[in-house]
Amino acid sequence: VKRLIKTIENERFVCFTGGLEQSEILGNDRAIHSKKSKKKNLSILESFQNFEINSIYLYKMGREGMNLEGIESVIIIQLGTGNDEGLEFLQSIGRGLRAISPKIYLFYCKDTKDETFLNKALSSLLR
Repeated sequence: VKRLIKTIENERFVCFTGGLEQSEILGNDRAIHSKKSKKKNLSILESFQNFEINSIYLYKMGREGMNLEGIESVIIIQLGTGNDEGLEFLQSIGRGLRAISPKIYLFYCKDTKDETFLNKALSSLLR
C-alpha cells in the first residue's frame, strides 16, 4: 500500500483502511476516524474538499452520504465480509465512481478469507 501511495501521491485519492492504527500510520494528519474529535475530522474533510490536501484516510467513516470532490483514485485495503450483500464495498468504490476515469485499487491476500471476501464483493457488481 505504501508503494502504491508513493506512485499516486500527486493524485486526489481516498484510502479506506482496515483499522484505526493503519489509518494513523498511513495518513497521520489526514486520517479520519472515531478516535479523533468531530471538529478535527471535519477540519481534515474541509481541507480535502477545498483542495488544500489531496488525500484522506478513512476508517469506518465516509462510505455513504458524502460527495468527495475531485477523486481520481480509491484505495480499499480491507474488504468487508460481504455479509451486507456487498453494500460496504459498493459504497467505498462509489466515492470514486463520480469521477470521469476513476482508478480503484483493492488489496487482498491470495488463498485466504480475504480472497473469498473479494469474490463476494466483485459478484455484487455483477448483479
